[in-house]
Amino acid sequence: MRNRILGIACLTVRQATRSRFLLCLFVVLLGLLSGLAVTIKGDGTAAGRLEMLLLYATGSAGAVLSMAVLWLACRTCAAEITNRRLHLVMVKPVRVAELWLGKWVGIVTVAMTMLLVVGLFL
Repeated sequence: MRNRILGIACLTVRQATRSRFLLCLFVVLLGLLSGLAVTIKGDGTAAGRLEMLLLYATGSAGAVLSMAVLWLACRTCAAEITNRRLHLVMVKPVRVAELWLGKWVGIVTVAMTMLLVVGLFL
């Protein structure tokens, strides 16, 4: 059971890394964070500037990452249905719960990887 879930998760991660839209959102996110670091002034103190930078950066990162995850989840399911890959998976001995859990683990892995990179960038 675990191997089937991890296999589906790996396929989901692989499909997400091939997506140019996800890569573009990631570049936009890093550009947005760089722009915020340059433009935010705060209240004139270093602590105030850092506080404002972290507040705006985490808010904008959360917004962009949530859009990316929502887009990735919708695109993954829709692409499998239109390409009829979902029909090929469903004839194998995979339960529906394993399929959705594998998709969820793959999407969460991509999101956590992006969040880790954004955290290291900040």
